Amino acid sequence: MKTHRNISEVRHELKKTQPDFSSLRKLGDDQHNRDVVNQKKGELIIARKSNEKTLDITKYGPCVNCREWMLLSGLKKHFRTCAKGEKRGMGKKDLVITAQILAGHVVGKPSKMMLEEVYRIMKDDECSRTAKNDVLILSLGESWLRRNIDNNEKRKYYASGRMRLCARLLIALKAQQLQTKSEENEVTCETMWDFLMPSKFDDFVTASLAVSMPHMDDMEDLRAPSNAIKLKYDIRRLLNAKYAYLLRASDVVSNEIKQCKRFLKLMEIEWGERVTKVARTVLQTRRLTETKEVPAPDDVEKLTRHLVNELENTKMTPENYARIVQLCQTRLLLFNKRRSGELEVLK
Repeated sequence: MKTHRNISEVRHELKKTQPDFSSLRKLGDDQHNRDVVNQKKGELIIARKSNEKTLDITKYGPCVNCREWMLLSGLKKHFRTCAKGEKRGMGKKDLVITAQILAGHVVGKPSKMMLEEVYRIMKDDECSRTAKNDVLILSLGESWLRRNIDNNEKRKYYASGRMRLCARLLIALKAQQLQTKSEENEVTCETMWDFLMPSKFDDFVTASLAVSMPHMDDMEDLRAPSNAIKLKYDIRRLLNAKYAYLLRASDVVSNEIKQCKRFLKLMEIEWGERVTKVARTVLQTRRLTETKEVPAPDDVEKLTRHLVNELENTKMTPENYARIVQLCQTRLLLFNKRRSGELEVLK
């Protein structure tokens, strides 16, 4: 304690009649673990290890109250019994997001709206982690939030979907880089910023088609052709975000600014025929050949009568709450199928 006696937390604890040295240990372990994450070397000090042979540090983080490190999946259970659990009302996703930021797994500087709305609904997987840790993809998400600021119910889904799509593109670009890397001293690109250069334009074309999930080696048979169309506009926004960062920087690199302009010019010249045309052709062909099965009017009428009968005869009890909600939502959906999105915003 002599070494750390001048630290405010230690000094405060030593003044107590019964000092809680375990809380100080957790704070020290937290500082050590964050250094390990930042330096990408060393050993994590965690409360309990998993049975997995390889340790994935992205699955661990500190409790927001006591700063003890554990599996993110067990944070909610720990938080209920945490000795200093004063922040009630925090859900599992809130705790996980906070832990990821405290641990340094999320290195960007998201806005309050991004944290409270978008991060909470994003699935905790490689795609989301890639999106949260890339400056340009994070800027794209913030842009989508601002563009849909008046759409309170949908803006988080728009931002999350576009961020995850661009993260999948970045993952595909990295995979291509590993396959095509020929020289050991060749520069390795890690972020979207690194990849956005004219020499990587062909890689963007191939990766965009890969993100659209082609069937085997047939690049013209896309399962999700709309992704290729969306990426055109998102890549341009990513380029503009990079351009804006460069203009705001005090030490502006003119070469990088020229590269942004050249990449945009390549997008204008080649993207249409190499990506957009292929995607739109697939969409048009499917529109003409797809068979849509429409339910028979008699079947719809029969289902409606059944729903009305169930709603009239089901007792209003707490046990039947979930059942009644399902019946009401189904009845509303049948009543006005063309506006099915209304169910999501009912309060």
